[in-house]
Amino acid sequence: MTSDNLAPGYSLESQSITVNTAVSGLAADIDGNGRVTGADLLFIDQYLLLRNNPNVDAILQSSLFVRCVEKFLSNE
Repeated sequence: MTSDNLAPGYSLESQSITVNTAVSGLAADIDGNGRVTGADLLFIDQYLLLRNNPNVDAILQSSLFVRCVEKFLSNE
């Protein structure tokens, strides 16, 4: 594709976007290692995906993991 094929005002130049997210390290540290890592964020993501599934909701509600994630989410 060349620039000739683009709508006016658009270019093929590379662009980047930076997103900064501020979280409390203590609240988001789900695995307790003292740092907020990708694993912590994965745990939170998985919880959010599973919490509305009736087949796993009872198991999730009984776990320490869920209590930690819910504590984090309540701090937002």
